[in-house]
Amino acid sequence: MVIVLAEVIAVGWIYGVERFLDDIEFMIKRPFAGRILFIALWKFVVPAIISSILVLTAISHMPVSYLNYDFPTWAIVFGWVLAMMSIIPIPAYAFYYLVFEESGDFITRVKHSLQPSADWAPAVERNRADYRNWRTSTGHNLSHVIPHEMHMMIKTENDSVQATNHYDPYIDR
Repeated sequence: MVIVLAEVIAVGWIYGVERFLDDIEFMIKRPFAGRILFIALWKFVVPAIISSILVLTAISHMPVSYLNYDFPTWAIVFGWVLAMMSIIPIPAYAFYYLVFEESGDFITRVKHSLQPSADWAPAVERNRADYRNWRTSTGHNLSHVIPHEMHMMIKTENDSVQATNHYDPYIDR
């Protein structure tokens, strides 16, 4: 549940559920029905439900037993260690990223780490160019996606892909 909560927060608040739904629309090539409902669910309802389940589970926790047999403390600790092995990498990597990968004061590092990556795009070059062209043609602000100084791939008139080092918001309009 902790990992699911982290994923929902990452998609809903860090990457942005609006951008996530835009990506779905790009993939299915049509508008996504129920957009407002999904935004409310991903940002508020689902995190609240998962958090409630985690809190209620912690409050109602009872010692582990099976058919009147109470497990020894070492077995319970071993079970918790196994459970934490899948959870610890999330805060451990966040700590590593904030300390070693980012520069600036702590607040700046946290703010930068809680934004989508500027170079995210589909892995296949052709899809990457189509994605960036689609984002600009639908009026999405690409200033956080494609910095001016970054080389980007654009689709030319004959559908070939070429590299350019300028940003043109009117490509394929």
